Amino acid sequence: MILFPREFMNRLIAFTFAVALAALPITAAAQDDDARALFQRGQTAYQQGDYDTAISNWSRAYELDARPLIQYNLSQAYERLGRLQDAASALDLYLENADAGDSNQANARARRSSIRERLSRTGITISGGPDGATILVDGQEWGRTPRPDRITVDPGAHQIIIRKDGYRDFRSSVNVSAGRTVEVAVEMEEDGTGGAVAAGAGAGAGAGEGGEQDAPAEDGGGPGIVPWIVMGSGVALAGVGAVLGIVALGNASDATSSDGDDADSARTLALVADIMIFTGAAAIAGGLIWYFLSSGGSDDEQTAGVDFDVYPILGPDTAGAGATVSF
Repeated sequence: MILFPREFMNRLIAFTFAVALAALPITAAAQDDDARALFQRGQTAYQQGDYDTAISNWSRAYELDARPLIQYNLSQAYERLGRLQDAASALDLYLENADAGDSNQANARARRSSIRERLSRTGITISGGPDGATILVDGQEWGRTPRPDRITVDPGAHQIIIRKDGYRDFRSSVNVSAGRTVEVAVEMEEDGTGGAVAAGAGAGAGAGEGGEQDAPAEDGGGPGIVPWIVMGSGVALAGVGAVLGIVALGNASDATSSDGDDADSARTLALVADIMIFTGAAAIAGGLIWYFLSSGGSDDEQTAGVDFDVYPILGPDTAGAGATVSF
């Protein structure tokens, strides 16, 4: 171990202290130079409309040299960006520390009052929705519905959630301008798993095990459309056959003899007319039978349970139609 004389140690301590004192003005001057440079860079950025950069430089300058006027400048940049709450806070800090003779104080108070008034009118109102639903704005609870009064928020984007047991959450994103109030219209649907469903399952007869209610019986819906299609087809066939029959009678009356080609053509046309009339009549009858026999069942039961066929009957001296109905 090396031992130094006491006098040597005292001189060493005194020398170190003197060097430290001498360095303090140099350090303070360097900080002043940095704060001044940052302030000037912020001023240039503000004049160029780059308010974010101005705020960054002025905030760093204030950390190095807490001059109230820097907060006054910051309030202007915040206000340009619509950050009214930050602007009001900067003005508060400026007015608390400004010199008594600072000429900007009157303007600062007027601006702060205007900003506070605009902030008080910035908000959201909730309309609609079930009573007793929880209102959440940006994750913070703001009471329950109905709430007709304004919920004060800062300007900007906000997330709205309305929540209640038995309903699907209502979610909305709104952008609120400074001094404006935005109305949010709430519409909520029951989710089928909440209290309303549980209460319904326990009340009244007819509920199955586990609270599930029996499904209501489906209405058969009548005999369906198929019988009407069959009857409509029959009417159309009979109508065409009647027209052809009239034409055949006209041709027969115009024939010069009963054995000529004109007479044969008239008889052939009359035969076709008879077939169509009888086939149409059979279709109408079959459709009626189908309608009455299948009334009250479902469409599937009607088509699956009834089989209807219409067929023509032709012979040397006869013409007609037949029908079969099977079940």
